Amino acid sequence: MQLHRRSRESNAELFDGDVKRVPREALTVGMSAIMCAKRALMLATGREKAEAVGKMLNGPLTTRVPASFLQLHRDATALLDRAAASRLNP
Repeated sequence: MQLHRRSRESNAELFDGDVKRVPREALTVGMSAIMCAKRALMLATGREKAEAVGKMLNGPLTTRVPASFLQLHRDATALLDRAAASRLNP
């Protein structure tokens, strides 16, 4: 799939700060494959991910937030920094 410009810009630091070196496309894995996995790991860092993390972990299951289905996974782990976790309910 095509990566959004903002995704490429946010990953530029991994490519010596040069957004032109960041791949324009990425592979995606469907939710069916993820849900069949023995283990699932979600890694999120930064305040810009806080809203999505909150919806993923506290919100209802919805196709608008595909990661919300990880709530049903038998062995899912979320690794978050404080900024990404800032909108979680206690």
